[in-house]
Amino acid sequence: MVGASDAPWGVKISADADDVLEQAVDVVIHSHFLIASQVMDQLLACLKAESCVVPTCEELSYPFRTYPDLAARLDAEAKDWGVAVGGNRREPRFVMDKLVVTLAAVSQRIDHVKALRIVDASTRRLPLQKKIGAGLSTDEFRRQVAAGSIKHVGLPESVAMVADTLNLPVDQINGNH
Repeated sequence: MVGASDAPWGVKISADADDVLEQAVDVVIHSHFLIASQVMDQLLACLKAESCVVPTCEELSYPFRTYPDLAARLDAEAKDWGVAVGGNRREPRFVMDKLVVTLAAVSQRIDHVKALRIVDASTRRLPLQKKIGAGLSTDEFRRQVAAGSIKHVGLPESVAMVADTLNLPVDQINGNH
């Protein structure tokens, strides 16, 4: 049960996905990897169990441009099983896309869109610091970016969401995918 032993919600938490999915689960909140391709089998298993899925995978917040084949497959599978997949994310990217889109909805004309996020990695946990390359030399940082081991996961999806919603022309979104 979530919370105390006497919690009234009846929500079970388990490390055994197969056991949980056999219980006729209505909704799965899938909080795992940041990379969409790494969670596909797990998401498809949830859909096959006829469970709606809310993944927190950053790349699935708006996958239609960066992962069109993956998005189409998830959409088709969800429709086949009569369930839904709704993208969400863990990171605080509200200002990067949702707020921009919301504010734009009440605007008569948009000439320019700019969102800026600054993160002081020195105050964050060590795994995040390593993931973003904090402490690396400039040359080593550039090598890891070129290799795709350091990238801003979810930023291309934010750009695509804003561009598509505001009908802004975008030729290319670079995101080290």
